[in-house]
Amino acid sequence: FLEGNCAWLPWLLWRMGEYAELTGVAEHPEMKLEPREYFQRQCWGAVECDEIVAKNIPDFGLEDNIVFSTDYPHLDVKFPHAVESFLKLPFSDQTKRKYLWDNCARLYGFGY
Repeated sequence: FLEGNCAWLPWLLWRMGEYAELTGVAEHPEMKLEPREYFQRQCWGAVECDEIVAKNIPDFGLEDNIVFSTDYPHLDVKFPHAVESFLKLPFSDQTKRKYLWDNCARLYGFGY
C-alpha cells in the first residue's frame, strides 16, 4: 500500500476484525488468523511526511509494517523537505526510526 497513506489501516483492520468475529467460521472457515494478524504477517503500508492522522498506527500494533514514503514526484509532495516535515510528526523516536530505516531495511532485505 505504498502511495496510499496509512492512517486508514487501523479503521479498516478493526472493521474487518469485527466482521470476522461476528461471522466467524460460518463464512470463512479457512481463516485461522485475525485480519490484523494477516496484515502484520505479509503486508506493508507507507506513511507520508505530513500524515499526522497516522499517529495512532502504533496503538494498533502496526508500526512494524509501515515505511516512510515521500510520494515524489507528485505535485503535492513536500520535496525537498519531506524528511524534515516527517520528523516533526508526533511519533516517538523509536517509531520514526522504524519508519525511516528499520522497516525499510527489513522489507527490502537489507541487513536482515
